[in-house]
Amino acid sequence: MAVKAFTVINQLGESLRVELTKPKASGFRVDDIRGLTPPKATINTSKISTLDGTVFNSAQIEGRNIVLTLGLLSVNTVEEARLKSYRYFPIKGEVSLVIETDNRTALATGWVESNEPVMFAKECQTTISIVCPDAYMLDASEDNTVSADFYGQESGFEFPFSNESLTTPLIELGSIVAIATKILNYPGDGEVGMIISIHALGPATNIVVYNVRTNESMRIDTDRLTAMIGTGIIAGDHIVINTQKGQKGITLYRGTAQYNILNALDRNVNWLVLRKGPNELTYDALTGSVNLQVNIESAILYEGV
Repeated sequence: MAVKAFTVINQLGESLRVELTKPKASGFRVDDIRGLTPPKATINTSKISTLDGTVFNSAQIEGRNIVLTLGLLSVNTVEEARLKSYRYFPIKGEVSLVIETDNRTALATGWVESNEPVMFAKECQTTISIVCPDAYMLDASEDNTVSADFYGQESGFEFPFSNESLTTPLIELGSIVAIATKILNYPGDGEVGMIISIHALGPATNIVVYNVRTNESMRIDTDRLTAMIGTGIIAGDHIVINTQKGQKGITLYRGTAQYNILNALDRNVNWLVLRKGPNELTYDALTGSVNLQVNIESAILYEGV
């Protein structure tokens, strides 16, 4: 899987596309790129005096360090290319890299650790180090999310049609139908959180969203919700559950007001994630499940390109 090009976007929103086969167009010749493959994982183990070997405790993927080695070409002058590298890769500045390969387009965001050009050499080069705290890359293609709607419209008629009454609606043009279970195929590499949107068309109690195959669930206790904001779920309420790493939370929107209802979740909550392959997700409620419209959406993460 060869890298064809990359686009750098600096903290001012300026972008520059560097094609490997057309270096003079950008002024940079790509001599080497490191840090695009999956980063290293740290495996934590401990010894037990009565057992041979060690016992696994936890595992964590480290951040990513992307190192670019670029040749500076004299489109006008070599100095101009060097100054351009300062512009698009400013020290301690935030930059985004969109990497294009034959099969993937991935986005990595980080901060420039160093930009070290070699000035007095036969061929001028610069080595740029970008530290990316997030171990994963985001899918940057047009289809960069996966989603599922647990409701849809069902056709009620086909042309030609005739309504025999001028006062009574005899023909159902269409209806909204609830779909209890969806299988969401996730094409990414790493586990990823999701945005769960719940819209209430009427009252409902004790809503639960769960992963059928892993038996993990998230449940909103409406008794706790009532104690927090004075009422349970009513028509027009919109609930957004965010299970993404570093952004976990649950918010209820009612008219122009919004409430943090994190404490309405069960104590033994499982923050649902998508894993590579099919994920069977469903929702239910103690009462009023037919009043709920549920949508799940997630970004796509890659370990590398």
